[in-house]
Amino acid sequence: MLPPLEALEALRRAGGCSIDPEMADVVAREHHEIERAVSQGNCEAGAGDWLEPFVDAWRKDLRLNELIGVLGNSLDLPETLGELDGRLRKLIGYQSMAVWRAARESLAAAYVSGEEARWLCSLEISYGRGISGRVAETAARSCSCHPWGRRR
Repeated sequence: MLPPLEALEALRRAGGCSIDPEMADVVAREHHEIERAVSQGNCEAGAGDWLEPFVDAWRKDLRLNELIGVLGNSLDLPETLGELDGRLRKLIGYQSMAVWRAARESLAAAYVSGEEARWLCSLEISYGRGISGRVAETAARSCSCHPWGRRR
């Protein structure tokens, strides 16, 4: 068993690797309040603000596991994408969703939903244009890219 300060440092180092980095930050920031609540036997849900991020993470984990279970139960692509859309929206919230399929020289919408569905249906993305077009053209993933090519 590690002394408390060493345990906190180990937790900070593990954040993002084996532990959710947001949870590691909450524990490191709120460790005095957590220790006080534990020593007083006050660990019920709602016992303090420090528990809320854990409850939220548990709920998201539960929804994500439900999503994974549901997605494996269908061979019908439109049904699968509809389930993905509805359940993913509860996890991360967004206004519109589009799934693109590769055509000859462009990407065309295969599934769209949300506020911008009509506009998204009308789009055809040429290979090499924008993030999606560059990914389709190069078959290489793109992370944290600015739409005009500059890295964040």
